[in-house]
Amino acid sequence: MSTSNEKCKAMAVYEAKQPFKEWSFDLRPLGPTDVEIKVTHCGVCHSDIHTVDGDWGPISCPCVPGHEIIGYITKVGSDVKKFKIGQRVGVGPQGGSCGSCKACSSGKECYCPNSILTYGSKLPSGYITKGGYAEYHVANEKFTFNIPDGLSSEHAGPLLCAGITVWSPLKTWGVGPGTRVGILGVGGLGHLAVQYAAALGAHVTALSSSDSKKEETLKFGAKEFLISSDIETLKKRKGTFDFILNTVPAHLDWEVFVNLLDVDGVFCDVGAPGGGFKFSLAPNQLFLKRIKITGSLIGSPHEFEPMLEFSAKHKCLPLIEVAPLDKVNEICEKVRTNKIRYRGVLAIDPNYKPK
Repeated sequence: MSTSNEKCKAMAVYEAKQPFKEWSFDLRPLGPTDVEIKVTHCGVCHSDIHTVDGDWGPISCPCVPGHEIIGYITKVGSDVKKFKIGQRVGVGPQGGSCGSCKACSSGKECYCPNSILTYGSKLPSGYITKGGYAEYHVANEKFTFNIPDGLSSEHAGPLLCAGITVWSPLKTWGVGPGTRVGILGVGGLGHLAVQYAAALGAHVTALSSSDSKKEETLKFGAKEFLISSDIETLKKRKGTFDFILNTVPAHLDWEVFVNLLDVDGVFCDVGAPGGGFKFSLAPNQLFLKRIKITGSLIGSPHEFEPMLEFSAKHKCLPLIEVAPLDKVNEICEKVRTNKIRYRGVLAIDPNYKPK
């Protein structure tokens, strides 16, 4: 397909909460620091579902989601230094940033107040960015990442959102040998968090709503498995964790879980429910043990390739279910109803090889 002369084919939502339908659009012009990517695979993130369902506010339609993009570079802008045509690369949720604010200047671009999303952002030209449920994608060089040979394209996709979302806080808060870590929720995010924390050398305890995932989670590297609804057992574990990562996108009995932390413990939230939740605690739960309550948002560009290399080296891989692009409605419904185990991936052109 010649993207210069033909429309880019995609699957798009024409109205919130409606099924995906075929659509063709013009790719945005290739800028000097942009690359064009022939998409072979794209992960299906629950945030895609929240977006197209309008859970996070009105959307610009037609909407082409997808921010776990894997493919091969087919064109490079005149000033691109990092990549060449034919390289296998990936793109995550962030498509750009202002480059001049405090966050950008300190290597924390994901916290830029003027961040550009991979899809759904309006550029100064008026163009609305399109995601990876499409044949091609145009991305900024800085927010494009090399995929190591040790990762398959199917497995690499979910790492660009789910993987970086749990990797960044684990590294930011110094999780390593001797750290007592609790991973709250064993789903699309949590099953990767267990693997990363274990590979980093931590003593990992998984907390899940049922024991149906216990055997699998122990294989991921967890040393212990607790039922998150067993409040009496949790009360007995007071003060036994240094770090808890909450991946559950729902309201919880926060006091019970924060109480699990030891002095100087950190409770970090990465769960993002559609309707949000309120975080309520008694103040003494914080100051009696100097507890830190924090959150984390994906990761900045410099964090992606170390995460991908670590994933390849230590075989920290998502469990995936792969479907062709024309089955996007079916796989999105499985994600929407939490029937996916654990990440969905669209095989858009899995047999493509660069010339």
